[in-house]
Amino acid sequence: MARILVINDCEDVLNFLKLVFEDHGHTVSVLPSPEKAFEAVAEFSPQIVFIDINMPGKNGIDLTGEFRNDRRAKDLYIIVCSATDYSEDDIASAIHAGANDFLPLPCAPVVALTRVNMAIVNQKLEKENRRMRREIEIHKDLLRDLLDNTPDIIYFKDRKGRLILVNRAHALGHGKEPHELVGRTDFELFPYNEAEKMTIDDMFVMETKKPIIDKIEYTTRPNGQKLYVSTTKIPRFDENGNVAGIMGITRDITPRIQAEQAAFRERKLVHEIINSSSAPTFVIDKERIVGLDKISYLQSRLERMGLKKE
Repeated sequence: MARILVINDCEDVLNFLKLVFEDHGHTVSVLPSPEKAFEAVAEFSPQIVFIDINMPGKNGIDLTGEFRNDRRAKDLYIIVCSATDYSEDDIASAIHAGANDFLPLPCAPVVALTRVNMAIVNQKLEKENRRMRREIEIHKDLLRDLLDNTPDIIYFKDRKGRLILVNRAHALGHGKEPHELVGRTDFELFPYNEAEKMTIDDMFVMETKKPIIDKIEYTTRPNGQKLYVSTTKIPRFDENGNVAGIMGITRDITPRIQAEQAAFRERKLVHEIINSSSAPTFVIDKERIVGLDKISYLQSRLERMGLKKE
């Protein structure tokens, strides 16, 4: 049930609407003039307000505009009405001022009740829409925080390979702002041979509908810097389940690759040193002694004994 405020200078209209609405379980408050409209809204907290267009002093159109400009009353569902002569221009002006509906009077009780039921439904829908809009804004803010603060390169492309959204890291790598990369393709941003490989991967993902996970690539930045990167590409789908493009994440793994290469070179060097020595070689740490090359050790002992390894 709804809380309804009726503002009308006609006593018959006030009594008629109050009786109809209360008979159907609604809570009703009436005002014979608009002078104390804001006080009534503050005290009664109505959901729906019926306002007469033609009232002495302040008319319903002006009052509607004042409600819409006041944060305490801006969410009211306002139905303007009139039992006297009114024009299409009056209705248009009321709607332009912020009215939600118009009710001509006199009317059958069922017509007035239908307007109230419509108002209740519309208010529920509007409340749900506001909630969904808030959630969407929160999710957009979270996504933007992720895009703007991660050092990884994140991008979304359409089926033609055009960028539709990129994060700040991607844009800064090209000396641009994110919006400046929208609409561009890899062929406009990378050397041709690299862009061609990227496009082939994009086509594979879209045609097979299968992702490419953690592909290691050697790429060139616009400033000529060479980088090792790990790239993951995933297909995007529209509301009908059709492939709409791809989304990708590219991470700079150059320090990791360089560390692995350095470790490999060190292991190779140690192995060469051990194999070139005739003496058994050990590594001593705090907990154990580890023989690094048992073959060299055995071969050394055989040679000392005057024996040869067959």
